[in-house]
Amino acid sequence: MTKEFPNYKLSRVLLGEQLQHVANYIPEHAGKTIIITDHNITTHYRPSFPDWPVIEVGLGEKIKTQDTVNFIVDELLKLGADR
Repeated sequence: MTKEFPNYKLSRVLLGEQLQHVANYIPEHAGKTIIITDHNITTHYRPSFPDWPVIEVGLGEKIKTQDTVNFIVDELLKLGADR
């Protein structure tokens, strides 16, 4: 069973859904989609990701820094993200 919880009409939280179905929830007009995730998720679930670019960050509190934000922004720009 999948249950949706609307969040201010801007996003949705899906419980009980499978990762391989994530593409079903991205609007067709969304354009390029990029996954930003941590090393553990990539290690365990990469085969289930859609064929989208992935930006992987490290683990834990030590990565919650401005350097990590800068890394993500740089990677987004390299991938042509514009919003």
